[in-house]
Amino acid sequence: MKESKLRKVLMNTVHKTITKVFSNITKKNIEPGSIEAIHSFGRDVKHQPHVHSIVTEGGFTKEGKFISIGNYISYDALHRKWQYEILTALKKYIPKTIIDKAFRKYSKGFCVYVRPEQIKSSKYLAKYIGRYIRHPAIANSRIIAYNGEAVRFYYEDNKGVVHYKIMLVYDFISAIIQHIPERNERLVRYYGIYSRRKIRRTLENNKQSFIQRKLFAEDKKRRTVLCPICFQEAKFFAYCKKPPDKNKEKIDYWIE
Repeated sequence: MKESKLRKVLMNTVHKTITKVFSNITKKNIEPGSIEAIHSFGRDVKHQPHVHSIVTEGGFTKEGKFISIGNYISYDALHRKWQYEILTALKKYIPKTIIDKAFRKYSKGFCVYVRPEQIKSSKYLAKYIGRYIRHPAIANSRIIAYNGEAVRFYYEDNKGVVHYKIMLVYDFISAIIQHIPERNERLVRYYGIYSRRKIRRTLENNKQSFIQRKLFAEDKKRRTVLCPICFQEAKFFAYCKKPPDKNKEKIDYWIE
């Protein structure tokens, strides 16, 4: 299986898992937005592909209504769902015996780390994603010794404990270059309302909804708007994305 194919399967399956978990929480078929960034190496430069995902706090129904999932996600449900979806997606690529063994060995599912972090700006979002894409497998500052035959470096685990590792130089080079992506490979993918196909439609729905709320619901202290020509009270009639065709008697775009 090509490395680029594995990465694509991982990213697609992440969004599929999130969509199903969110739909189960809300008891409705909703589609969240997610931005997936693939990371192929661990802190000790070994091959450890995983995905960093930025997800909306809910999703949209087919009618364009956004539904929040609230403040609680069941870790047990998420772990088991992720295990089921990724192992099912990999069935066509790896032997069935390995799939069955993984289900038996990890009866509580695969670990998923959820961090409820607020993305405050597009600049912060770009920095967050770029941190996992532009960095190489190891920084030069972590290489502390080289004698022509072997390389010695250190890494810090999730608990803050520092470990030292020695690798033969050609093994070290092989470990590094395996993480170089193929030409034109997409390391960041957009799903749901963030995808190019759906973001325009979502923005249009939000614009229509905003106008409707602003004019008919939220603006309790509504001002009287006068016509600049006859100075009579102006009443909102309809909203359209472009000027109406002069040859038509009616406007096509209505707000109900």
